[in-house]
Amino acid sequence: MATPRTTKTLGPLHFEDLEPHRFEDLVRELAYDYKDWQSIEATGRSGSDEGWDIRAFEKSPAPESDADDDPEELPHPMEGNAWMIQVKREKSLGPSDVKRIVAEVDAKNPPYGYILAAPTNFSKKSYDAFRTDLRSKGVREFYIWGRAELEDMLHLPKNDRILFTFFGISLVSRRRSRTADVKAAIATKNKLYRAIGEGPELHKEVLVRDLSDSHYPYSSQYPDFKERRRWRLLTAAGHHPLGIFLHVHRYYAYVDLKKKEWDCTEVVDLCDDEHSERQNDEDRLAFQNKQQLVIDAWKFLPRARQAMFVMDALLRYTDIAAIDEKGDVFYNLPHVFAEFGKQGPFAGWWDWLEIGGEKIQLSRDFKRIKIFPKEFVTTPNVRVVKTSISVDEQTLRDIEGYKDVGVLYATDGRYKGVKVRDVVAIQGAPPKFGQELLLQITHIGRAKLGEYMNDSREAFKHRRAVQQQVGKAVGDDVRINYFEYERYYMKRNDEEPFVVAPEE
Repeated sequence: MATPRTTKTLGPLHFEDLEPHRFEDLVRELAYDYKDWQSIEATGRSGSDEGWDIRAFEKSPAPESDADDDPEELPHPMEGNAWMIQVKREKSLGPSDVKRIVAEVDAKNPPYGYILAAPTNFSKKSYDAFRTDLRSKGVREFYIWGRAELEDMLHLPKNDRILFTFFGISLVSRRRSRTADVKAAIATKNKLYRAIGEGPELHKEVLVRDLSDSHYPYSSQYPDFKERRRWRLLTAAGHHPLGIFLHVHRYYAYVDLKKKEWDCTEVVDLCDDEHSERQNDEDRLAFQNKQQLVIDAWKFLPRARQAMFVMDALLRYTDIAAIDEKGDVFYNLPHVFAEFGKQGPFAGWWDWLEIGGEKIQLSRDFKRIKIFPKEFVTTPNVRVVKTSISVDEQTLRDIEGYKDVGVLYATDGRYKGVKVRDVVAIQGAPPKFGQELLLQITHIGRAKLGEYMNDSREAFKHRRAVQQQVGKAVGDDVRINYFEYERYYMKRNDEEPFVVAPEE
């Protein structure tokens, strides 16, 4: 699965952009809610701070007194614990710097608490020096507010006002915006559920349209429409937690699972063929002609190597701007609107090879080789062999009843002289609908039975066909000749060339 788009996150705060006194104001704002203060004094602002950037006093608990107590002996309500808050805007403070700063604390008259605030990352040695020196001076509580601690405090909802005041950022506003985005995505998902159905597997047509397009349905308004479509009819394959999967490409392909080699041709996209009935006659005929040329090359590959290259794309719910559930008279089906970039409106792509309904993931050890040409030309005319071939009665019944495996097997020379592309008749095969049942040979090979079965997608079915056609059980070490074919119906005409049409 491809990697999702990077989400927008809050980057590091630029404390260094704050002027020193402004950074001191920031720390003081954060300190207001740190303790239950009686007062906080910005002593550093005066220019004569005697080593105190910020001085604060905690509230004293209300004294309990008896009537006989001397008022002068009771603690004054303004005489709470004193705190010293030292602010440094340096980008780096090492252990020696910390010891130098802490040395300003008067050991004879230490504050109750001490905070060192600086937009830097402190090392363990710096923390240790900080604690050791302050403890030796008699300070009871002491804390370091480094870069991480300052950012953590600023990200708290209660400090969102401070974050906005000093940096112009409001996480509360972002959360409100995010809430709106989530609600919109949920509404989009539920609307799609109603329009195309629910679940991980679907087969429902949708028209995906560019939100910025203003010429729909007139594609002629865009000279580059074929290369860069502003709307495209696609099939929804199913829902994903983040959006909907759409079938976007399906190409004829080749794969050798043993050698880890593959190739595909993009001349014909079968995802376009699925909707060809909506094309005009000229475009539909051109597509069918190209497709036939590709098939005429692809079908002569070994059947075990014939594959499809499939690509699905994810359209996120959050990227869908609007949904028209009913569509219009041109496309009477759901229309989905999204912003198209150079790669379309999609957030990710997933591709694989498909062989007989089985998905083969293209891992990194697969190598793409050259199998298909850039352009396909008309293939040579088929050669109709006048002599017919003989098969056993059960195989003939299987061929007539469409129960055959599509391969003739032999351990002798019974099919000697038959070549690829030959169209051969079958002895005893009655005509159907006035046409003669023939077989065109698409591939010929020779291999040990065991190796051949390892390549087969239906080994049990093919092994039974081998025994039936050869007339006896065959061991895995026995070499067999195999002739893959396609069924053909042909109408003979003595005056005109044979008309050969592939089976639908």
